[in-house]
Amino acid sequence: MDKSSDINEKHISLCLDHFFQLLHNTECLEDAFIADEGIKELWKAHPDQEIRWSLDDGITNLLRGDKVAALRIYDKIVEEDDPKYMEAWNKKATCHYVSIIPLNFCFRNIPYLQML
Repeated sequence: MDKSSDINEKHISLCLDHFFQLLHNTECLEDAFIADEGIKELWKAHPDQEIRWSLDDGITNLLRGDKVAALRIYDKIVEEDDPKYMEAWNKKATCHYVSIIPLNFCFRNIPYLQML
């Protein structure tokens, strides 16, 4: 790992700590949603912008319902681009999960998503 990656990981860790603290102390759903989105963006961070954009392409495909295309992207990321990119592994697992459980079932059972 190069020095800039090490600094980037430390910075992300510090920011995550702040977002988790904010989430823990929030008193309204809107603030919790903002903290949650910040956490997700930090988890998706990657020093190689092309890999980060590939992750977003997979997310777009998954949201469109094209699980095969999304899985193909996540497979490439974890097998060829960066096997240590944990968020790509997480999205790959999500892909497999939504293949088993229909997405509309998931959304019905998550209270804050019912409001969207």
